[in-house]
Amino acid sequence: MAYLTEARLAQADGRQRLTMERRFPHPPSRVWQHLVDPGLLSQWHPATVTSLQPKVGGTLELDYGDGATTTARITEWVPEQRLGYVEAALEDMPRESDNSFGITLEPDADGCWVVFTHDFDDRAAAASYAAGWDACFDLLGDMLDGRDSDRQMPSVEHYEEYVREFGLDNPVIGNDQLRIERQLMLQPPEKVWRMLAPTTLEWLAPGRLGAGMIVSRVDGESVDVELASGERLRWEVGSGPGGARITLIHSPVAGNADDLRLRWRDHVERLVERVNAAS
Repeated sequence: MAYLTEARLAQADGRQRLTMERRFPHPPSRVWQHLVDPGLLSQWHPATVTSLQPKVGGTLELDYGDGATTTARITEWVPEQRLGYVEAALEDMPRESDNSFGITLEPDADGCWVVFTHDFDDRAAAASYAAGWDACFDLLGDMLDGRDSDRQMPSVEHYEEYVREFGLDNPVIGNDQLRIERQLMLQPPEKVWRMLAPTTLEWLAPGRLGAGMIVSRVDGESVDVELASGERLRWEVGSGPGGARITLIHSPVAGNADDLRLRWRDHVERLVERVNAAS
């Protein structure tokens, strides 16, 4: 049985806060066991929990596989009510500092609400995090219901729903530049680069920006365009949680900022659709 998740993204203390709420038809005491027993927790959490010290100040040792390990420090421990911990960022996630997590269990008739929070820095990764945690909570629900199931990767469609819900497809304008950071689920950077590699400007600038020329290129990584107006565009292709990361910077911002924002959003989304549709 699938349970509906309510998800929100907001700023908190200068960071991003993802809040997800899901109701399970099981009492807090049963759900709590699946939060603090390393063997049970490892079955639905993204990492294998190799050790857990059940107290404030205790540690969780986490193994994500392929040599990626980290340590978390427990900051809150109220049995059957509240678990909080701070996890040191993995070395291959340079856009993140330590991540903070909180899980609150709220009794509700014969079940309980699980209120989960995740504080992090990398806003563009929010949809990847949300879709990934949804998959984890699906596993937790199956375990609580006594059903066997396998871990499933989130679908691209589900991920894209979170992109739109959180407004992650909207450009940000500030300091006289427009910037888009767009994460793609399950798409390798090499595939995205193939869409940008041609020497034409077809996928490098939306219409009505005027003539321009490519002034530099680092194969597989970046391409710079100078428009006749003197404005510059920079495309970067790299990696982020779950797939490729596109970064587009347009500076300086000239003309109608709202119109420019709309044109770039539509242009990048057409590129994303093309990448997702390509085999």
